[in-house]
Amino acid sequence: MKIGHHKSLSSNDVYKVQRRKVQKEFISKFTSIDTIAINIMSSYNITKYSKRRARELNVDIAPSYKENKKIDVIKNGTIIASVGDVRYKDYPTYMISHGKTYANKRRGLYRKRHKNDICIPNMPGYYANKILW
Repeated sequence: MKIGHHKSLSSNDVYKVQRRKVQKEFISKFTSIDTIAINIMSSYNITKYSKRRARELNVDIAPSYKENKKIDVIKNGTIIASVGDVRYKDYPTYMISHGKTYANKRRGLYRKRHKNDICIPNMPGYYANKILW
């Protein structure tokens, strides 16, 4: 391939140019997706309580990129579950807003309501219970 009258490009050079173009297109799309994700993520602040509970389970947590989810649970660099609905409160949120007695009552109701979900290890309900409740 010739560029003007200066130099002929090898097939490897053409590949590099095409690859850069694809990378730029991907980055521009990713940036707009990332901006949306940041807006979604900012609606929930991960509490110290949740961070401590995640450490006890030997997993990492991060704000979720999924719409309406609070936290992504990460193990060995892979997201294994997205837990918590941002439209509902959790134990640490109730502790802050209503105190321990009310939070414990809500925790009991949550566990009663989700009794079939929270007992299966490594499933989203299990992590929601262990980290958010």
